Amino acid sequence: MKIAVFSDIHANLEALEEVLKDIEAQGCTRVYCCGDVVGYGGSPNECCIALRERRIPTVKGNHDAATAVDVPLLPGFFNPIAAISVHWTRESTSVSNREWLDRLPLVLVEKDLDITVCHASPLNPEDWNYLTSPAKAAPMLAYMPTRICFIGHSHEAAVFWMETDGHVMMVPPCQMRLRPDERYLINVGSVGQPRDRDVRASYFIYDHTDGVITPRRVPYKVESAQHKIRLAGLPERLANRLSIGR
Repeated sequence: MKIAVFSDIHANLEALEEVLKDIEAQGCTRVYCCGDVVGYGGSPNECCIALRERRIPTVKGNHDAATAVDVPLLPGFFNPIAAISVHWTRESTSVSNREWLDRLPLVLVEKDLDITVCHASPLNPEDWNYLTSPAKAAPMLAYMPTRICFIGHSHEAAVFWMETDGHVMMVPPCQMRLRPDERYLINVGSVGQPRDRDVRASYFIYDHTDGVITPRRVPYKVESAQHKIRLAGLPERLANRLSIGR
């Protein structure tokens, strides 16, 4: 069984559509989203609808949470450009889609697959912590309710794993066979706003039968996504960064 996991669409419909096509072409039978369906990009409703229509299990990201409810943004929680995006996204997203975002769980646990899906971390997920080093990942690996956990949030794909002696390692995204006696925290990167200097959309495939994870990169029409951002009147930086992967 092949399982596709992606994250951080950020209202980039062009990237999402190409990823969904690639997932189908790769023969994946189960699909999960690690959140941040909206924010930054110009197609929040279309991206919500794409997931809703396909009934893709999705968890709530920090941009999803901020979009779903009309409450003042906490000082320092979003940088100024992100805050502008949040306010525009709130105004531009339909009531139905905002209600859907609000209902999303923070964590999904699939016992039959021995996987957990969340946006930032499985421990205190509402704090939206960034797991960017073995030291930060170690307590999460020890806490996880399953052997494998998929996350996003940082927009940079990486694999953390805890060996049987408790030592935690971190490697760039690569195809690897997961050992049955070790624990893994896999950041699947970003569909709609990669920040690893690769402009292509990122996601992972997990072959549950063979125990192999495979990172995927998918090209999409960046210029079309940029045009929608500019048409919405969002900050120019949000359009420019798509063409440099930062």
